[in-house]
Amino acid sequence: KYYDVKDAHTNSIIGLDQEKLFSERPKFKTVDEYQRHRQQIKGTILGEKESLKKLEQEEMKQNMKAIDLSYKYMKEEEKMQSKRKEYVSKYLLLS
Repeated sequence: KYYDVKDAHTNSIIGLDQEKLFSERPKFKTVDEYQRHRQQIKGTILGEKESLKKLEQEEMKQNMKAIDLSYKYMKEEEKMQSKRKEYVSKYLLLS
């Protein structure tokens, strides 16, 4: 809990070393050098067919994950129902 706004901004919960962050960041002497660096990082742009293919693959992965997850939850539900039946049957035998 902070009692001072300045303290809250200077001493954050997540410790960051500004000197380290600044030293790790690339430095450029000219704007042209910076622009060339950005072009290298940018990478290639996919065409329409490649983009659609990639989207289709991602959708297939998500569908498979959803199917696996629904199967897992269905099995858990079956286990819970069997445990509930077992629990209730113990009390029905007592009466």
